[in-house]
Amino acid sequence: MNSEVRSEAASSGGESARRGSGATLRGSSPGGAARSAWVDVARGIAITLMVAGHVVGGLAAKGFLEKDGIGQRFYDWTYAFHMPAFFLLSGLFLESSLRRGTGPFVLERLKSLYYPFVLWNFAYWLPGRLVEGLTTSETPKQFPLKYLYHPREGLWFLMTLLVLSAGYAVARRARVPAWALLAAAIGGVV
Repeated sequence: MNSEVRSEAASSGGESARRGSGATLRGSSPGGAARSAWVDVARGIAITLMVAGHVVGGLAAKGFLEKDGIGQRFYDWTYAFHMPAFFLLSGLFLESSLRRGTGPFVLERLKSLYYPFVLWNFAYWLPGRLVEGLTTSETPKQFPLKYLYHPREGLWFLMTLLVLSAGYAVARRARVPAWALLAAAIGGVV
């Protein structure tokens, strides 16, 4: 969307003008609040470091990199913060998401976290079934119900983020003070 359309939408009633026209601002979040470019940049950096960390870890596991070399130091450095950075960045918009109401918040979390969690668990299971007997790993014959709540492979972060989001929503609904939530979060990280 070009800047003229954005400025027109902002000057002619903001959110209601955007809703009425069916357009959304390129720089708006799902809750309608303006997005900050630095958050997208920080996510991009964290994703890049995560991918690089996985590549370096794989190269080290196959013996292509020294165990005590710069690759290992990079791997250790990246894994010291990239997932906490993702969780912090994800938590920045929880409060504004909750302001829309508990129902919309739950539906949004189910669509953005739980649905991909189940879908990817299925996507990991199905190829195992298709190549049954050609690999040394065993795949259950039917899609296990535990895959609806138990993460496979690297999907732990989706379920963790879902549980933490739900915990935050319950705590805010119970009017737990922000300082207590911050203390609990710091304690959890430590």
